[in-house]
Amino acid sequence: MMSQWLRLSNDRYAMRLSRQIEFRFMWRFAILKTSFQEIRTELNDPQLSSADCFLYAIRQKLSSKAQKLFLRAQTRYQRYSKLLSYVKQNAAIDAAAPERQIEGAHLKAIIDFEMAEKQNDDDWTFSVGGIAQVLDDFFILNEYLEIQKSDRLPSWCTRYGVFALLPEEYKEINAIEDEVAKKQAVLEKVRPLLEPVLSFFVAFCHALQEDENELTAVDAYWLGLVDEVFGNKELSALRLVGEHKDD
Repeated sequence: MMSQWLRLSNDRYAMRLSRQIEFRFMWRFAILKTSFQEIRTELNDPQLSSADCFLYAIRQKLSSKAQKLFLRAQTRYQRYSKLLSYVKQNAAIDAAAPERQIEGAHLKAIIDFEMAEKQNDDDWTFSVGGIAQVLDDFFILNEYLEIQKSDRLPSWCTRYGVFALLPEEYKEINAIEDEVAKKQAVLEKVRPLLEPVLSFFVAFCHALQEDENELTAVDAYWLGLVDEVFGNKELSALRLVGEHKDD
């Protein structure tokens, strides 16, 4: 009972943390976006998404110990992306149904997903680790779906998404005179860029709860855990933008 309570407590804390660091990653994205084309050239992949470029750029900024945490989060993110796709395809859900029915459909799909994933593992059972994984899947899935269906991400994108735009994209959208149409244009351009990034950092916040993690102050900055590193003038702080005064 105590272990289950601790697990639920960690899951809930991770979800709260993911909401708190969202904007910091918007700022990190803005700082690093000019390097994305160089990264595509470096990796010889002209089709590499902005989200993958961003995650690659972040990883290069981290210490070796922080990179282990980052890779653990990346593995978790890839697994849950697969789970989310499976649930969307296999869970018959009526959006107007009571919440318990929607959750029940999610649980059934999660169980089917786990069974399919472990079909060649003769030692795997629900009683030995499986049920804990189902519980973990359930809370992560709910967090991902909340991000996708709530107005949190759209309002965040339209409010701060300008930071994610390239200069030519900003100029094009800024030329739209109708404010409603302008916000919609920002949302359409920015949401596909940022949604996978935010989903990754939900996985990261959960990975952060799994073990002891030794991070430097610079690691904490690039991972969105702190706003700035005191005395480090090379790391841009949003506070400085607000405090800036023209000569």
